[in-house]
Amino acid sequence: MDKKHVVFDMDGTLVDSMGYWLNVVNEYFEKNNLNKTYNTAQIFKDYVVAMSITELIEYLNREHNINIEKQVFIDGLNGIMKKHYEKDVKLKKNVIKYLDELKNRNVKMCIASSTKEDLIELCLERLGIRKYFDFVLSSVTVGKGKSNPLIYNIAREKFNVESMNIAVYEDSLVALRTAKSANFYTIAVYDEHLRYNFDEFKNEFDEAIYEF
Repeated sequence: MDKKHVVFDMDGTLVDSMGYWLNVVNEYFEKNNLNKTYNTAQIFKDYVVAMSITELIEYLNREHNINIEKQVFIDGLNGIMKKHYEKDVKLKKNVIKYLDELKNRNVKMCIASSTKEDLIELCLERLGIRKYFDFVLSSVTVGKGKSNPLIYNIAREKFNVESMNIAVYEDSLVALRTAKSANFYTIAVYDEHLRYNFDEFKNEFDEAIYEF
């Protein structure tokens, strides 16, 4: 990767948090004594993982008949994930070494995540990597999930360079395809919680890595 501007996803790309996200709905049910359980493989398809949390709640209420008031559900899921970001979530292998290498090459970096902005900041600060990023973008703040290129285009505007000169690192197939369709240089990152076969799609993109 020889680009001088980089957009990193956070969950599943830099940090090993997707297992917590995949179980967060069932954690919510258990915490609130709702006597429900959902098969995460049925709920969290790849296009769902690429949603903002608002889109996720709307999807769950519409498609899976969970029927919990939207803001209550959003606050509940974010509250559970906040505790995981505070205590449990770890960096993926070699992340700091890789970020150091990019910084030493004067590469400008940012985060573009589906997670709520204050939770992104909490996670990055706790893990000691916030200092590497010029800015943080959240799908919640920009108002669109990663099936829409808006978050990547905002990053492009902030960097003030053409999309072809920006590398986007993502574990989500939907997010990668969105970035590629918007003419970004795309790097697929393997995550053990992927809901598809990495080897089957990795050649769609400019690069694919199993670890940093």
